[in-house]
Amino acid sequence: MNKLLKLLGILLIIYLLALPVAGCAKPLTLTMLEPVDGSVVIETPTQVRGMVSHSKAIVMVNDTRAYPGGKYGVFITYIELTKGENVISIVVTRGKEVITETITVTYLPEE
Repeated sequence: MNKLLKLLGILLIIYLLALPVAGCAKPLTLTMLEPVDGSVVIETPTQVRGMVSHSKAIVMVNDTRAYPGGKYGVFITYIELTKGENVISIVVTRGKEVITETITVTYLPEE
């Protein structure tokens, strides 16, 4: 009986250690922090900042690579704007997962 309990304990530990690896990984997410879609911007280059759920995800902002880092997968990059309406495209990939978000901002320089 003692050997059986020991074996069950070992199997339970193995199961609990393998659980996060066996399909319980969190899905890829993107949270944009700035700029806000539809906002007016008065400076260029402007900061584009967001968070992804996996710090090893590939983040592209208007075809320029941004590198998420830290515990929260925060990325920051700067892009040049032209006067008037500008479309900012963010594409995040990790393996087969892909997230695409588009933000439109209007650049009105102070005169």
